[in-house]
Amino acid sequence: KCFFSAKFALPVKRNYSPANYLFCKCGQITFSAQVLNFTETSRFRFLREGAVFLMSVRKVIVEKYTPQWKDDFDTIKTEIAQAIGSIIITIEHVGSTSVEGLSAKPCIDIDVVIKDYSVFDDVVDKLGAIGYIHEGNLGIEDREAFKYSDKSHLQTHHLYVCPLQSEELHRHITFRDFLRENPEAVKKYG
Repeated sequence: KCFFSAKFALPVKRNYSPANYLFCKCGQITFSAQVLNFTETSRFRFLREGAVFLMSVRKVIVEKYTPQWKDDFDTIKTEIAQAIGSIIITIEHVGSTSVEGLSAKPCIDIDVVIKDYSVFDDVVDKLGAIGYIHEGNLGIEDREAFKYSDKSHLQTHHLYVCPLQSEELHRHITFRDFLRENPEAVKKYG
């Protein structure tokens, strides 16, 4: 498994041909990519139906599981809950760092769950008061992304706000719970 990242992490299946190409699938689209140079900041030329896309990528660090990630999540959760706890349902630790024994990028993924969008403006305001900036859904329906500033006291993290009926929230929770309950799947996935 190899992850390439520009503005997103892209899982890539390495199938090198004599022409030094690899093939990767992003959603429903399969690209072939010509490796121009392979270093920590590699460049690829993606080819699809006659179009050429150039993309620079950077090395992504994956670390062995550490129980510290749970403590890091709890610290972030406490700060968020103190700011907006009365208008949310829960705060979920999702993503690879939430699964014991699974190697992951050292970045905590967090879903703040709200009843529906009727409270969203209040959530944006309260998160804004503690340094979070709403970025929109970044192309994923019912998952609102937030970036932050002045959070050097916290582990690097991704913060999302999702309504309770969000398909993306359901996907995050289902996948996390499946891995937590299936150690053999963790070994295969990791």
